[in-house]
Amino acid sequence: DVLITPDMDKNDKIHHETLAEYELVLLVHKNHRLKHKKIAQAEDFLEENLLAFPVPFERLDILTQFLNPARIKPQTIKQIESMELMIQMTALGRGVCVIPQWLAKTYEQKLSLKSLRLGKKGIHKKLFICLRPNDKDVLYMQQFIAIAKRSANSTLKH
Repeated sequence: DVLITPDMDKNDKIHHETLAEYELVLLVHKNHRLKHKKIAQAEDFLEENLLAFPVPFERLDILTQFLNPARIKPQTIKQIESMELMIQMTALGRGVCVIPQWLAKTYEQKLSLKSLRLGKKGIHKKLFICLRPNDKDVLYMQQFIAIAKRSANSTLKH
């Protein structure tokens, strides 16, 4: 009955409500050549093996919002099915990946990783909950949305 997604599909038949906001960051191994930087520039990707989810390239925010406008292509893009595997490969120095900052913080502590902001402004995203317009006024849906917002914002702040 609900969908939680970072993608907003403008459609009158679907009610979208923001659950939380977050920032995408570049995750690198702690001994990576970019380890001393706080902000990654598009040019930094020229020599990188970018590990990414197996979705069409026109849906990858790192490409559409950061690299394509700068006309920069990574050395390679390797599509990985699992976020856990993508992060483990990054920890082994096999590439770099772009993930939400709140998730990067979790792995930075567990593994030898460092996160960098993507450009001076960063890439900011929203997490939406989507449901049928008639369902948004149903009491249990309102309660579910309230719980989801508290939970998402609590998770993203830590």
